[in-house]
Amino acid sequence: MSPSAFAEEGKGARGSRPPTDVALPLGATVTIVFSDIRGFTEYTDQYGDEAAYRLLQQHNGAVRNQVDLFGGYVVKTQGDSFMVAFPTARSAIQCAVSVQRVLASAQTGAGTRIALGIGINTGEPIQEGGDFFGSPVNLAARICAAAGPGQIFVSETTRYVTGRIEAVEFVDRGLHDLKGFQEPQRLYEVRSVDEARGAHGAGQDLSAEIAALAERCRSLGAELVEASQALQGTGELPAAALGRQLGALRVAFGGLCSRVFQRAAQAGVNITQSADRIASLAELEPLLEAINQAEAGRVAARERAAGEDDASRQAALEAAVQRAMGVLNRVLAISHPEDPAFQALLECQAKASELRLKLSRVASTNRDYSAHRVDEATKPFADLLALVDGQDDVDDERWMALEESVGRVFGRQLLIAASRGRLVVAGGARRARAQVPAPAAPPRVEPREAPTPSPTYQPAPPPPAAVEVPRAEPVPVETHRAEPVRETRPEPPAEQPTESLLPTLDPRAAGVTWWSAAHREWTAWKSSGMATAHALRAAIAKHPYLLSVPITQSAGYDEGRLAGAYFVLLNHVENVSPSFLRHAVEEALQQAGPGADPAALGPALYELLVSKGRLRQTYADFVRDGMVAAIPIPGVWADAIVTEHEDSTVITTRPSREIGDAAEQSRELTDVTERLSEHRIALTLPALTARFVCIRRGELREARDIVIKLTEGGEPSTAAWALSLRSDQLMAAPPKRCGAEGLSVEGFGKNYRALWLTVFNSDPALDKTYELTASLCPQGVPSSTPRRSVFTGRSR
Repeated sequence: MSPSAFAEEGKGARGSRPPTDVALPLGATVTIVFSDIRGFTEYTDQYGDEAAYRLLQQHNGAVRNQVDLFGGYVVKTQGDSFMVAFPTARSAIQCAVSVQRVLASAQTGAGTRIALGIGINTGEPIQEGGDFFGSPVNLAARICAAAGPGQIFVSETTRYVTGRIEAVEFVDRGLHDLKGFQEPQRLYEVRSVDEARGAHGAGQDLSAEIAALAERCRSLGAELVEASQALQGTGELPAAALGRQLGALRVAFGGLCSRVFQRAAQAGVNITQSADRIASLAELEPLLEAINQAEAGRVAARERAAGEDDASRQAALEAAVQRAMGVLNRVLAISHPEDPAFQALLECQAKASELRLKLSRVASTNRDYSAHRVDEATKPFADLLALVDGQDDVDDERWMALEESVGRVFGRQLLIAASRGRLVVAGGARRARAQVPAPAAPPRVEPREAPTPSPTYQPAPPPPAAVEVPRAEPVPVETHRAEPVRETRPEPPAEQPTESLLPTLDPRAAGVTWWSAAHREWTAWKSSGMATAHALRAAIAKHPYLLSVPITQSAGYDEGRLAGAYFVLLNHVENVSPSFLRHAVEEALQQAGPGADPAALGPALYELLVSKGRLRQTYADFVRDGMVAAIPIPGVWADAIVTEHEDSTVITTRPSREIGDAAEQSRELTDVTERLSEHRIALTLPALTARFVCIRRGELREARDIVIKLTEGGEPSTAAWALSLRSDQLMAAPPKRCGAEGLSVEGFGKNYRALWLTVFNSDPALDKTYELTASLCPQGVPSSTPRRSVFTGRSR
């Protein structure tokens, strides 16, 4: 029986009833978990009823033991499906991860395997006689039905209230149309970090098990202390559930000890004692360390034997990232001429923006990532492009595979629009409908009329196929724009507690203008369903000089609207320090004193952003994300643009020190000596801000070599990112951090059409002055050629 039917059947389902000692008060928040076995019928056909029955009993025992261990209880069962309730979202997710791990480890042989699909939702269901009813329960059941074999899907509400869990990551799987719910629901997949990174060593999964069990021991220990105090003080007996949890903990500990000893034997580790003599998790750590060392030695030996070439692997990864960037940028250039606010396309492009942002960090921060994984992540977008382009040489079998891939990942609305030729890539001709076979039913669902959009979240227009910066107007960067795309912001579904679970603006901070504006916009954005990268891109599209203004001064720009756009910085801090926004005002008042006026509370909130939000350490990453989202489309506020032509170099700067002043002045250099001189640009940056400089190709036939250096007070600095735009793509590769020795770009004008440089000041208190030096010379000219500074006249 499916989880959805199971939920609808209600009391008629056979199963265990929760004990009376765990009954919850009316209106209590509960996390509901549904699980369902996938592949059970195939397993039964291959191995027979008796083997299937044994497997089902093993599965049921494992699930019940893990539920007891993490403090939940089985509401009811039906065949191979479970409905379970937990008092906290955190324990529900930890239990689901543990169940998946135990079930996977129990199936070691070849042949047909079974796997669980698990769905989780948090809400305030109706409780009656130990059972639960209402929209939160139905949603959990539908989420379970959407989860594939081995997957754990959670609602956006559950994702938000859970916060951060060690060794677990949440992957945004976009909006899903679920039966019985009028609006699409955003779902997140829960994955263990080791699984997400593709780690399969013996020690990794054991480490995760020990960490999870240790956390459960701490939580249960706190409950035991409270129960002991109650027993000594009033004679109140501990809840029966506490005894079940202790029993489950002992069973889990015994199973863990057995697995550790088994792995140790497989790794060739010398064992001096038996598993039944281990009495604590601390005693397992030396054995686990020995396993890790043995596994690491084996891996190193295999790598040496295979002669793995790390440089070749890294080159393959970078090539895969470049291919992916080309695909993703073309997806961002897709439009729906008949419906500019086509929600399915906006959601797909939000996913493309998120993936582009993630891949921009891969080469420098995650060397374990493989080129194959990059290609796999990009494949659905490439399949969408193949449908949109509608190549004549695609046979029926290939076309059906493309439709299946696009429909599964992006939904049928986008699939139908692509297959019927209603989508077009900017710069390309629209495909005739007659050339494309229409997919089978269902018929196209016409999008509902979009509500009046909030101006803050109007997304940037889709990027054109080619971008060239006009010589007379350095910002924005594109030569032409499509019509603005209106953003349709989905309303939260009825009876969902998402809105109430978001931290509302504390009225005590309403007088801190920059904080209150950014906080209100952050709350509105969280309810909109827009992806993070898409929101960042839209914010910079509306306020190109957003990153150049300190957040504490942002209320003085654009009649205060710039302060609201700084919700993107609050969201960055919230990701670094989960639940930061929920407690920030209270903590700031503790520093500034109760009843502090805005003049005192504002600096305290800013100090919290810096300290608890770790902005000094992570501001460079925030700037990099903004750079990836906004360059070249929709563009950013540039302090200087150097345009290199065949016979001249044009340097365009802004004479005014006022941010937002559109006035500019240009100087054209035609003398060869001056052109070969170092072009120096002085930039003074307030605390936690960034400035942008662009070097672009004009009318240029021969390639140039570029050398960039950044100094602060005459000393080399690394406070800059560089992003190169290829001649045939919107973006060539992820941004690179400027090294102390500077950086160089060869083949500018031939392989690259623009180089964007972002200088940032991550100091939260002090203004800083940097000097950016750029040297351009014909390709092949020795770098030791004496050059004279245009601004100082001195030879260097």
